[in-house]
This record gives sequence, structure tokens and C-alpha cells, in this order.
Amino acid sequence: MSEHIENADGQGTLVIGGRRSPVTYQISAVRSGERYVATTTLQAPRDWLLQQGFRQEALLERDGADVIKLYRPEVLDVVDDVSVSLSSEPLTCETREELVNRFPELDLVRMHRL
Repeated sequence: MSEHIENADGQGTLVIGGRRSPVTYQISAVRSGERYVATTTLQAPRDWLLQQGFRQEALLERDGADVIKLYRPEVLDVVDDVSVSLSSEPLTCETREELVNRFPELDLVRMHRL
């Protein structure tokens, strides 16, 4: 059984086909048994994504942290919703320390309950 433990916001750069734009993103962390799983998401305007050449995949560069691949399950089209959700694959961390190292956006003070 999974237990939601923390959300965090961050500022980064979305990279699509060599084009870069600042974005705000969210991280959601859950505990699943003895492991931790984090997923990164962001919302972006459909028309802007299409103008950048987005189809299904983009990169999120985060300050002081790993680059994350973001996906959309279907190819983006002009008939889709005007706000598009991009998400990472869930990333599993074996320990709390690994989770915090990979996602420094998570506030250590608030994570005392982990």
C-alpha cells in the first residue's frame, strides 16, 4: 500500500528540440513499503508546446539535480486540451536519503515524518 508523503514545487527549464523555456513543476513523493517513489509533473499550454515542436517527450532541467524526461502518452495535437500535462516515469528510491539527494526540492524540514 502506498502512502503520500510530500509535494514540492520547483523552477526549471523545459527543453524541446533544443528550445528552452523556464517552467514551474511539481514533485509528488509516496512511500510504497520500504521504498520511496517520486513523480514529476508540469502543465504547459498546448499551443506553446506545438510551436516548440513537442510531440510526446521533453527534458526538464533542474538546478542542482538530474535532468528528467517528461512524457505525454499520446502525440500532441491541436484538438487536445489547451492545458497539457507532462509527467515523468515514477522513479523509485531505496532510501529517504536517496530520495532527498535526487529531489533536493523536497524540504528536509517538512520530511521529518518520513
